[in-house]
Amino acid sequence: MTVPWEDDARRRHRYRAGVDRPAPTSTPSPTTAAPGPVRAWLQADPFRADAIFGAAFAVLSVLTSLSVEVPPDMRGPSGWSHALGVASGLGIALRRRHPSAAMTIAGVAAAIAGIGHFTAPLPPFAVLVTLYSEAAYGSRRQSILSLAGTMVVVACVLSSYWPEVTWVDVVSNYSLFTIPWFLGDNLRTRRALEVELEARARRAEEDRAGAAGRAVAAERTRIARELHDVVAHAMGVMVIQAGAARRVLRRQPDDAEAAVATIESTGREALSEMRRLVGVLRENAGLADRAPQPSLERITDLVATSSVPDLPITLEIVGDPRPLPAGVDLAAYRIVQEALTNARRYAGPARVHVTLGYGPDYLTASVVDDGRGAAANAPLGDGPRHGLVGMQERVSLYGGTLRVGPRAGGGFEVRASLPLDRRPATASPNEPALGPAGLAT
Repeated sequence: MTVPWEDDARRRHRYRAGVDRPAPTSTPSPTTAAPGPVRAWLQADPFRADAIFGAAFAVLSVLTSLSVEVPPDMRGPSGWSHALGVASGLGIALRRRHPSAAMTIAGVAAAIAGIGHFTAPLPPFAVLVTLYSEAAYGSRRQSILSLAGTMVVVACVLSSYWPEVTWVDVVSNYSLFTIPWFLGDNLRTRRALEVELEARARRAEEDRAGAAGRAVAAERTRIARELHDVVAHAMGVMVIQAGAARRVLRRQPDDAEAAVATIESTGREALSEMRRLVGVLRENAGLADRAPQPSLERITDLVATSSVPDLPITLEIVGDPRPLPAGVDLAAYRIVQEALTNARRYAGPARVHVTLGYGPDYLTASVVDDGRGAAANAPLGDGPRHGLVGMQERVSLYGGTLRVGPRAGGGFEVRASLPLDRRPATASPNEPALGPAGLAT
């Protein structure tokens, strides 16, 4: 049975959230190259990549302080300037493992370099990296405090160069140190939103699975009650026929033989129904409905009572109607009943055509309409969806097939095929053809 339990937009959203993505396997996809050993080693622990980045930054900082031209108001290269560069590299190495500590180390190094006029041009860039990292990976409250502290340090550094500092220098420096924080904070917010979406999608999936399980359990409970009534009726018939045969055994042997034949056929049918009943769970059955079980003999009454001016229903019977096994008879009736209920709820103003086909090996039932055909798009867990679950349960119980979905020319179709020979349902040339696939105008 193919039923679109959810629409494409929801399915795409759940895939992006990661809920429906297939689990990765050890064999890489033919279109995706497997990561090399170095890349895999770096991806195993982000600290490794950060440590290499920090070490390279420290070396570059030392080399830069040795190669740049020293302005008259700056101190020349020294052990202090090299130490500040190494400290900045250490801050970068810790940027994801300890974001707050990394920001503190890089900020202090940059503040000393700026206020002390050391020849160390790279420590301010380490502040940009660690400020972004703390906003992205650390506590938001702590990152705001670090941003405020950075603004204070920038003001102190700029004041040490007064009066050469212009308003352009003030605006550019404050913008330069503010933008990384906003970028990191935006990344952290997006990551938190993705986590929340994944959690919501997971909860929704669990709710849908729970709703489907409850629907299946409820439907199996109802089927168990109905099959129980079928078997109980058969046992009653066998007892009555056995008593009659015992009374007329000597005086009317022909009548006794007919009674015994009835017992045999009824017993075989009841035994078959009992075998089906074994696999059906019967939990929380509640009070059983003692009303007589419906059958296809009442299908005309069902069509008549379901037909309304906005939803006229026609009935076509193909083949010769004959007595059917009680379970198959009841299942076919319920399938038609559920299909008409869905048509009444979702088809809108439309015409419905019901076809019953009696073949040598199969009983087929088809309900088609030319309306909106929206029953299959109902969310899982709604009441109408339980009806579709019930159809599938009934058909599976008797080894049949079920097709439910929109029709190519518009409208909706429910088509069920139930075998009459107790074998699993397969494609058979003896399966009777149904009536018109469409509705003639």
